[in-house]
Parts: sequence; structure tokens; C-alpha cells
Amino acid sequence: MLKGENVIIKEVKKCATHPEFQKKRIYYFDLLRTVAIFFVVIIHCTAAHFETLSPESRSWLVANLFESISRWAVPVFIMISGALLLGKKRDLSTFFKKNVLKIAIILVSWNFIYGVVSLINGSSLSDFIYNVIAGHYHLWFLYMLLGLYILTPYIRRFLKDSERLELFLLISFIFGIALPELVDVMAALSPRLTSVRSGLEHALELIGFGRLLGYSFYFVLGYYLHRKKLRKKQKWFYLAGVIGLLLTFFATWCLSIIVGSPSVVFLKDLTINNVLMSAGVFVFC
Repeated sequence: MLKGENVIIKEVKKCATHPEFQKKRIYYFDLLRTVAIFFVVIIHCTAAHFETLSPESRSWLVANLFESISRWAVPVFIMISGALLLGKKRDLSTFFKKNVLKIAIILVSWNFIYGVVSLINGSSLSDFIYNVIAGHYHLWFLYMLLGLYILTPYIRRFLKDSERLELFLLISFIFGIALPELVDVMAALSPRLTSVRSGLEHALELIGFGRLLGYSFYFVLGYYLHRKKLRKKQKWFYLAGVIGLLLTFFATWCLSIIVGSPSVVFLKDLTINNVLMSAGVFVFC
């Protein structure tokens, strides 16, 4: 048994030191994933306290702090996916089999499980069908990821030169991040602007600039930052990350005090402050 274990250990070490393995392994992605998982857990643990406590209490400020320092986690996961997938050269059929189909099977399977649970709990057949199609709200990430995976081969063709890449980042930032955040802030500050928000959201959806465009920004940003030489510009990204964190915490605090209840406007993934924070963490690692 000991001899067999030694053989296995030797083979593992041999594989780990093989040039091909070393070449493919990107260690800072491992670091980002590990830390991001931890902060996603913090988001979920803190959410109940953030939503139920008064914004004027010290306990809520602590909850707000934990929420604010954690909100880069989900965007960074998307950035890692973009960095890995947009740089790979795969034929269309292989990509859809290995990536799109895999996510689709996982999504449908879990939707079915949640549908069965809803039936056991006494829901109707129509509710079961709805749950199988729409899934549980915690599965939104898989829906978004599936959309990005479907678009990946076409985004990859569009991003062959740096000018197109930067143009895509600019357009997706304006229409997928900046405008939706502006609309949310306006609606939060004044109920009379709710119709403006609804109208603009509807207009953006009709144009085709939905939430997927905002997540596409993170997807392409990860690819862009992973490949761009930033040695002389790193300090600006670190500064941006600190500014993003401060904006997230203080803007959330101020807006919550103004409206009289906890506000999540600046805690959303598709916000300027979160872009700054996510880019800073990504470049730092």
C-alpha cells in the first residue's frame, strides 16, 4: 500500500512540474477564486442584517461595511471566465459541447429538482412548469453565464483587434453599467422619477441593451486586463479600487439615510463603483 502511494505521489509531482501543466496554470486566478468564494459567503451571511436593521444603527454600518468590501466577488468570477474563454481558440461545435451544453444540463437539472420540491410543497402543475423553466432565484448566475457562453464565439471574433475591444468596453460600460445605475439612483431619490426609470429600462431592453450587456462588460474586461501590460498603470487601478470601495460604502450609507431604509442601488454588480473595485482587485492579484 505504501509503495503504491509513493508511486502515485511521484506521478502527481511529475505532472505538476510538467511544462505543459505549468504553462496552462494561472495561479492568480486560483487566488481570486478562493478569496471570491469567501466573500460571496460573506454577502449571503450579511444580507439579512443589512436588510432588516436601521441605517442609523451602528450594527447596520458594520453590515454595510461587510457588504461593500464583498461586492467585487461576483464580477471577478465573470472576469476570470472572460479571460479564460475569450483567449481560447476552439471550433464552434467543441465549444458548445464542452461549455454551453454543460451549463445547460446543470441548469435544467437543478430547475427540475426545485420544481419537484415545489410540487411536494403543494404547488400546482403550472407552478412546476414555471419553476422548471425559470428556476430558483439563486440560479440567476447560471442563466447569465449561459447567455455569455452562447455569445462567446461571436464576441471572440469581434475582439480580434484592440480598437474593437476598447470600443466594446466603452459601449457596454455606458449602456450596461452607467445608464442603468443612473436610472436606479434617480428612482431611489424621487418616487416621481419611477416612470422615467421604467421608460428608460424599457427603451434599453428594446434596443437590446439588457443586463447581459453589463455582464458582457466584465467578461471582456477580464480578458482585456489579463492580456494588457499594466506595469506602469497598476497604481491607478489600485487607486480606482479604493475609490470604488469608499463610494460603495458611503454612497450606500447616504442613500439609505435619505430614503429611510436600506438601499442596494450601489451594491449591485452593474454599477460604476463596483467596476472600479473589481478592476482594482483583479489587477492587484
